[in-house]
Amino acid sequence: MTQFGNVLDILGIQPIRAFSPQAKGRVERLWGTLQKRLPVDMKVAGIQGVEEANLFLHEYIKRHNDRFAVEASDTESAFLPGPPAALMHFILCVREDRKTAGDSSISWKGKTYIIEEKDGEQKLFNRGSSISVLTLMDGSIAAQHGVEIFSVREIAKKSRIEKKEIKKEEKELKPVYKPAPDHPWRKFKIHPAASGKSPKTAA
Repeated sequence: MTQFGNVLDILGIQPIRAFSPQAKGRVERLWGTLQKRLPVDMKVAGIQGVEEANLFLHEYIKRHNDRFAVEASDTESAFLPGPPAALMHFILCVREDRKTAGDSSISWKGKTYIIEEKDGEQKLFNRGSSISVLTLMDGSIAAQHGVEIFSVREIAKKSRIEKKEIKKEEKELKPVYKPAPDHPWRKFKIHPAASGKSPKTAA
């Protein structure tokens, strides 16, 4: 979906797409008013500048609506209650999806970020968890996982050498299981041909 489509989806609004001018009669008539009738009326009124045009519009809109407006057959409002004002800036934003790395960090626009809990501790995720990075209207960023909103903090990007050292340390710390001498598996001997290895030949 587009960014606008994401906002509609969050708000539970289903858009009705119109693919022809005939399907958008009301707005097409408005364009006709703004492109044909309004410029002529402004010329007849002798409008010379922007300030005069703005003053003219206040009177013109009332006169236009009194002449062309049609009362709705059902006066009951179809609008539903909106979300709390505190959440609106997390809805009217730009969203980009990212996947978490093994250390629960995300990469975005060449930088690395960790997601923080309310107490400032890092929020841990499984590798590959879906995170939405939110660019808010004031330019700040936040992260969303499911219905929860989190703050983010930029961290230094690890070099390839550091990543290799971390993987090496993790591999060394990983316990290696060795069967006991009396383990049942040790009773069976696999023939070299069955294991895919060439049998050793005597010199």
